[in-house]
Amino acid sequence: MMKTYIDPEVLRADHFDFQRPLGEALARADAAEAVLMGAAQRYMDLCARWAKDGTPVSIEDNFRLWTMLQQGGRLACDVVEPLFHNVGAFATKKGNRLQRYFRDVQMYRTHMSAQHQAFATYVARAHLGRPTGFRGL
Repeated sequence: MMKTYIDPEVLRADHFDFQRPLGEALARADAAEAVLMGAAQRYMDLCARWAKDGTPVSIEDNFRLWTMLQQGGRLACDVVEPLFHNVGAFATKKGNRLQRYFRDVQMYRTHMSAQHQAFATYVARAHLGRPTGFRGL
């Protein structure tokens, strides 16, 4: 266990300045998981509806699922980044799990499918019955 810089006799696990970011990260991780599971359930409901009465999954349905998952992804990123910044420089060492998670988060954030602002426009256009402008849709 690591000690605090302020008082080297106190473990980080016993100091509120290090407990708080962990507590917030746990809450965000739970929220991200709930978003993921909610999106999975919504997708299953759409599939069941199609199987029952042939109602197709619409473009808006697809975009809303996508943007819902993007929000879950944002929450998941918000789990890793504060922890990485809070634990100290040792997290940047090659082979450190938190360093790997941080790199993965940065890669995800740059991926086209994680660009939530662009997709918010597409979902709004689909909801309003306008052409989305996404790949000819």
